[in-house]
Amino acid sequence: MTQKVWMITGCATGFGAALAQMLLDRGERVVATDRRVDDLAHLRTIAPDLLLPVQLDVTVQGEISAAVTQAIAHYGRIDVLVNNAGLGWGGPFEEMDLARNRLLFEVNILGMMALTQAVLPHMRRQGGGHIINVSSDSGVYGQPFSTAYCATKYAVEGFSEALSHEVLPFGIKISIIEPCGMFATAMPRDAIAEVERMASADSPYYPLVQHALPGAQKNLAAANPPAMVAEAILEVAALDDPPLRRAVGNPDRTGLLDLRRQMPDQDFIKLIRANL
Repeated sequence: MTQKVWMITGCATGFGAALAQMLLDRGERVVATDRRVDDLAHLRTIAPDLLLPVQLDVTVQGEISAAVTQAIAHYGRIDVLVNNAGLGWGGPFEEMDLARNRLLFEVNILGMMALTQAVLPHMRRQGGGHIINVSSDSGVYGQPFSTAYCATKYAVEGFSEALSHEVLPFGIKISIIEPCGMFATAMPRDAIAEVERMASADSPYYPLVQHALPGAQKNLAAANPPAMVAEAILEVAALDDPPLRRAVGNPDRTGLLDLRRQMPDQDFIKLIRANL
């Protein structure tokens, strides 16, 4: 693959860390960002000029502008933007804190939109680029006790698809990566732990939560490595005509996305509820 300049959010851990390291090992140029630049010290590079660590909290407009300015000043262009930074937690919606739900939207979709808006003029002027947004199977079908997270990922899906039409004339491609099932990152581990902490015996949702937790813990124990998602991103970025959507995960979970798009709503909802 021709050497490109990549800008990736959320590189301290998880998908972003795996992707950034894979690119650096290949000799690609990487603008690696996270809320605390010190958290990027784990990234290794064969040549100093391949890595530009940048502090970036996607909820802070000033940091977005500064990060993009720094990337352009250093490398002269941004060929691939990977909007990976995200948060996730769960629990019965009725009992969730509204301020924390707002933060999910600030990071998972509004921050993604703000950074994309800042990068687009540069991609348009350079004659093209590729924006890859990390979504989830939670953005394709609703999953209980993940209501706010699902809502943000549904927003990622709609935003990305709509934007793909607008920027196509400028040679800018949009792709959505949909991790399906659980991956061995901090997000699902912490989300399950939080649901366990929140579960109160006097809650009307307590029996439902207790019924769902063993399955979630079993899935977490068998979680796929983050490298699987990073490899999917690399595969999509290497294509001349990349797909709008690329699901990644075990076939039993990626297959649910196909079913969701093919089955009548009521039939699919019955299928999901039968397996809760």
